[in-house]
Amino acid sequence: MRSVILLCLLVRVNPFLVPLNLIAGTRSPSTSHVTTSKCSNLADSRSTALKALFGWSDEENKILDEMVAQKGISREQAEAEYKKYKMNPNDYALMKGEEYYTSLGYSSLMEGVIAEAEKEGRGDEVKKRIEDFKKESQLKAYGVITVFIGVFCACKIAYENDPSIFGK
Repeated sequence: MRSVILLCLLVRVNPFLVPLNLIAGTRSPSTSHVTTSKCSNLADSRSTALKALFGWSDEENKILDEMVAQKGISREQAEAEYKKYKMNPNDYALMKGEEYYTSLGYSSLMEGVIAEAEKEGRGDEVKKRIEDFKKESQLKAYGVITVFIGVFCACKIAYENDPSIFGK
């Protein structure tokens, strides 16, 4: 019985994961097709066991319901968006920012940010912050490259002096 419940839940989540006719004990005696009422009833209930199985807490369900109401999208679309956010919030924010500024007619996220800041009278401040960020990032990158080149040169010199340091 437990395996039937798990299979029903899996079918409800992803219908291509398990063919319905392979679920043991759910074949209707009067017809040759599979009865899915047990699966639907189990997946539609909001028991804590299902929440634990699917990974959605009460707070996350509330967030998903708000997304559905605010954006007018389906529950599945809201779950997909939320999963993208949970997997990598930084990339999600950049992707959404890019979509937003592209929809306003700007060619890139940075161009949109600068243009909108100039409208608010903060253009110079934002440009300076972006410049400082780029300089700091370049310094970090050059530092990492320098360290790797230094380690490589040190290893090469050490190997030329005594190859036995690195094994046979």
